[in-house]
Amino acid sequence: MNPEDVIDADDGQFEIDLVGEDGGGKFSVPDGDYTVVCTGVTRGPSKSSGKDMFTWSFVGDAKAKNMSLKFYTPTDPSNRWKVGQVLIALGVGEANTVVKFAAKDVVGRRCTAALKNEEFNGRMSSKIQGVRKHVSGPKGPALSAGDEETPF
Repeated sequence: MNPEDVIDADDGQFEIDLVGEDGGGKFSVPDGDYTVVCTGVTRGPSKSSGKDMFTWSFVGDAKAKNMSLKFYTPTDPSNRWKVGQVLIALGVGEANTVVKFAAKDVVGRRCTAALKNEEFNGRMSSKIQGVRKHVSGPKGPALSAGDEETPF
């Protein structure tokens, strides 16, 4: 929808054309691989288990509807591989090493995320199943409109 599709009337009321909109929003895209850019990372306890984890924030490219996505990686020994998967995908870590990093080291870096739809609260929602290195590397422009060569 274009900004010009919203009419701002002088009386403080708005008019917007919702023909063709189903109210589904940006909750899901078809299952598959998408370019995502890291927008943040925090560390803290899981709300459900209380276990220590990283919460990675990503935004998808236009092909992924510029959707905001979260990826949760517990730090316990049996799940630590997930943390490694993200750090390696973002180009700030290597397997079998001790990695020190700050949020500033990962923000703005891109990778490829495998998205899969899952039902959540009665609606389909795309979830990150895993990440891997982007074919063009972690640095550089994110992609738009599904065009593999056009930067934002």
